[in-house]
Amino acid sequence: MTDPQTLPAAGATPGVGAEDAPEIVEPDAEALTEPSAEKDPGEEPLAPHPEEPLAPNPQEPLAPTPDEPTLPQAEEPSHHAVGIGVIDDEA
Repeated sequence: MTDPQTLPAAGATPGVGAEDAPEIVEPDAEALTEPSAEKDPGEEPLAPHPEEPLAPNPQEPLAPTPDEPTLPQAEEPSHHAVGIGVIDDEA
């Protein structure tokens, strides 16, 4: 098998891949010093809408507060073990 480093480049051999190879255009020095005006979508954040608040309102709760805790507290086990691999939820 031929080493890929010893293969001639497709553009270097006339008639081999020349019609498929894109034409290489070198940018001039002036184009390299100018900042690019092309931006990818979503590259820069959008400006905030003037009618939307920037931070949450301190009078509004961030999340609804349940009447009862949704998770058991550290001193309250969520189940009662009655044997190896047996869990009794009714305890």
